[in-house]
Amino acid sequence: MNDLGLIGTVAPQEVARAGRHQRAASKLEGGTVLPLSRDVLDGCILADQALARLVLTLARAVEVPFKPLWSKRTLKDIYQIQTGNLGWEPRRARAFRAALSDQFPASRISGYERYLPQCHNGEAGRHVLACALAARADKIVTYNLHNFCAEQLAPWRGRVLHPDDYLLELYHLFPECVLRELCALAQNASETLGSKVTIEHELAALAPYIPDFARTLIAAVRGDDICPSSEQLAG
Repeated sequence: MNDLGLIGTVAPQEVARAGRHQRAASKLEGGTVLPLSRDVLDGCILADQALARLVLTLARAVEVPFKPLWSKRTLKDIYQIQTGNLGWEPRRARAFRAALSDQFPASRISGYERYLPQCHNGEAGRHVLACALAARADKIVTYNLHNFCAEQLAPWRGRVLHPDDYLLELYHLFPECVLRELCALAQNASETLGSKVTIEHELAALAPYIPDFARTLIAAVRGDDICPSSEQLAG
């Protein structure tokens, strides 16, 4: 498993091809076309490997039209959270940060600093809001909703979502895709660990952080054999 814990290693041409599909938007059943959503991920979202793995895996799925975004300051926050509260070794945290930059080179937003004077939502969140302004982002995804009160967000007009709500929205829009990617994550973990990992194991690991999403997906899969075989995933 690579440093992000994502599925396999995606070649540059495959990333570019997926990007072209995403920029062309996505079509729901019934013909509704969704434009590409530019979504800023706070450091607290990316610091946890299990949650980051799911969100970034979905970002690579061509059916899901969103582009994950962050800043250099976010990468610093991720390192501090991982080596502080999460107790990671510095070497592991540096490798994770390097993998983010290598695998998602277009996600890092520069020039956000010039927007900082316009951001009045406190020191902990102003760089995230400035990144959203610089990127013309549609959403900010964060646990720290208290840092983004509605009256403090102007001139930005996007939405601020807890990751639980964010992932539930993606599931309701793209249920088959989300279930497929969870199944693939479980199979990848099984191959890495050498023991059976089910989609329910994956969701149980996520439940402390995104309980409603985990509960909804467990209810959707319990009693049903929805995961494809190894041959189907490989195809």
